[in-house]
Amino acid sequence: MKPRTYIILSGAVLSAALVILLTKERTPSPAASTPMEQRTQLKTLPDAQPPVAEQAALQGTLWEAVAATPREAERRTIPIAADSFAPVATAREGERISLHLSERIPALEGTVTNTAVQEDGTRVTHIAVDGPPAGEMIVQENEEAGFFLAQLYYPGLPVAYQFRGTGDGLTAERHAVGDLICSTTEEGEVTQGLPSPEHAAKAKKPKVTTPTTVSLTGGTIVEGSSGTRSLNFTLTLTPALKKAVSFDYATANGTATAGSDYTTRQGKISVKSSAVISVPILPDTVVEPDETFTLTVANSSYGTTTATGTITNDDATVPTTPTEPSTVVVLNSLPGADACIYLDLDGQSVSGTAWYGGKLINALPAGISNEKVQEVWKRVSEDYLPFAVNVTTDANVFAATAPTRRIRCIITPTNEWSGNYGGIAYVSSFTWPGDTPCWVFSDVLSNSARFIADAVSHEVGHTLGLSHDGTGSVDYYEGQGTGATGWTPIMGSGYYQPLSQWSKGEYFGASNKQDDLAIIGGQNGFTFRADDHGNTPATATALTGSSPTAGGFIGTRDDVDAFAFTTAGGTVSFTISTIPLGSDVDLSAQILNASGTVVATANPLGALNATLSASLPAGTYTLVIDGVGEGTATAKGYTDYASLGAYTISGTVP
Repeated sequence: MKPRTYIILSGAVLSAALVILLTKERTPSPAASTPMEQRTQLKTLPDAQPPVAEQAALQGTLWEAVAATPREAERRTIPIAADSFAPVATAREGERISLHLSERIPALEGTVTNTAVQEDGTRVTHIAVDGPPAGEMIVQENEEAGFFLAQLYYPGLPVAYQFRGTGDGLTAERHAVGDLICSTTEEGEVTQGLPSPEHAAKAKKPKVTTPTTVSLTGGTIVEGSSGTRSLNFTLTLTPALKKAVSFDYATANGTATAGSDYTTRQGKISVKSSAVISVPILPDTVVEPDETFTLTVANSSYGTTTATGTITNDDATVPTTPTEPSTVVVLNSLPGADACIYLDLDGQSVSGTAWYGGKLINALPAGISNEKVQEVWKRVSEDYLPFAVNVTTDANVFAATAPTRRIRCIITPTNEWSGNYGGIAYVSSFTWPGDTPCWVFSDVLSNSARFIADAVSHEVGHTLGLSHDGTGSVDYYEGQGTGATGWTPIMGSGYYQPLSQWSKGEYFGASNKQDDLAIIGGQNGFTFRADDHGNTPATATALTGSSPTAGGFIGTRDDVDAFAFTTAGGTVSFTISTIPLGSDVDLSAQILNASGTVVATANPLGALNATLSASLPAGTYTLVIDGVGEGTATAKGYTDYASLGAYTISGTVP
């Protein structure tokens, strides 16, 4: 069935409408042995449309709207005043704010909608920017870490703006939205539950009157030792009303006391769909148990609803009621590494981040078995094996790693706040202080370990600075070739081929020439893993016994692994095998005699493993293992650029 495309506008992520094109195919029948086919594409602008800067100018955004010449409007970067964002540092929720970026740019006016301070002191502020056009700005600042980043998004527009420090001032830089927030939408028709495009256009929905229900969600926040933080309660009406109604609200003590633990809040709030009520949390240095208070909302037509807020102690360890420990198996790919990728599968409460307007997200556990957890971990570990980074399922490892050397990838079925995406991530967020996670949504991916692992590696790749691998016609390239050596780029659509690798755009028609390996290992605070075996006969690792076994990995394009063995004479055979799940390496093997002459070689077409056998006279020889390509990258093959990964050796030596 030919894929069909249609547009979804999502206002959930950052309260900004990201335009996503979803491509859907018919799901294979239950008897089919292949997994559900799932696809995605981001919208690209037709050639007939004006350049991005011109489109932005038509909407009146930043410097493009006031540029004196078209060339000036096309400028991607301009300097702005060093103190442009000074008002943000002390702004409180509900406060009006004015940002004077430059004499060339009209002041940005807006309202602070959320502020939060993360555990490492990173302050995250959300600002609803007045229109036209209206937008949302997220400001993250950590003075101690020397970190500042602000990002501005406009609903429905393909452009966004990023503000960073440069020299003694700040720079405003224009981006495509997809350069800052990337998502993979990997759904099939059954999972997504939406009608096909033709039915969506023609079918009429029956008129059904559904009573509006009221829900109030509380949350948890660390009290802090200085500065005021805010705990947000979310009031939601389902379905939304056409006309706003007013609710009375008021806080009440539980074990927490107003005036010492939090500030009393009471008043009225109008809401049609949802609204946030923020309660200031007061810092202290007193050792005490976690404390709670309540917020109650009331309306004569909709009754009374109450939710609980929890203030957690951070001053010392105090006795608490034991909680059920995580049942997720603990796995580490490189214990002791200075950087880590944390696969968070046991549920997580997230608030005060750049996601979801800073509001609370209660993410449920992934809901997959430990057998599947191990498969996910093995596949992701293989993708990141060349680098000095630990892929872990241990929360303690993550907590002990420096905030600018780690990323949390939350694997959860909880995606109501984000939309039906396979995963979402902020580009280059790996080195941000604080804890801004990326996300992979397990139920959207059919709870398939293969699909989840591919999405994790892809989204973590975004946090490390990578963009999508596509072509001139598609934004997610699905790969090329067939069989065991069918190839696909990790930053494309990695679901449909057995061999997924990092890429630098060597395939035909590639639209992204990023050097994935150089970016991952060059700008995120970690480098490549140390070599595990010598590369020459003189530095070879010894294989001993008549049935020798060993293991290792190919870590760089230039890496080869050498193993020395001695035979009394006869038929020698070796099998060099990739890992059972998600290998990234295509292996070749050679046997060299004492003079360095090749006496046996194996590099079979259409296979990743290499087996070789040779009748040899008595003597000492060297087995050399390498990661190789197959065919031509521009014609259904791939080079040895990222043919990197783990292997095992088994053999017979008379």
